[in-house]
Amino acid sequence: RPKPQEKSPMSREMESVVTASGLWRGVVGCDEAGRGPLAGPVVGAACLLLPTHKVIKDIMDSKKLAEKKREELYTVLTAPESGVLWATTIVDNHRIDEINILNAALESMRLSAEKVARQLC
Repeated sequence: RPKPQEKSPMSREMESVVTASGLWRGVVGCDEAGRGPLAGPVVGAACLLLPTHKVIKDIMDSKKLAEKKREELYTVLTAPESGVLWATTIVDNHRIDEINILNAALESMRLSAEKVARQLC
């Protein structure tokens, strides 16, 4: 099985080609948290790195970062001058009961991505 690092160059290459075409302004990345617990909300998040974004060192899996480092990176990433557009969406337990946890996770990420897209306008 290939390591994630081995996949990155191809995805970066694809992103560069698509962005250079002028048809896209970037790639929105999405993720969710909360699918594992039996009760409670699911939170979706989305972000887009603008062409002007600053290179931010030490970005990696947040579970591998110390709490202090996560807080420092949060401050950097959410600063207006960071060149990062981001949004989050919380889907509550009532909605999860209506549409199931998988669809709630997908909905939270879709709504977050739509919020990021509106920031581009």
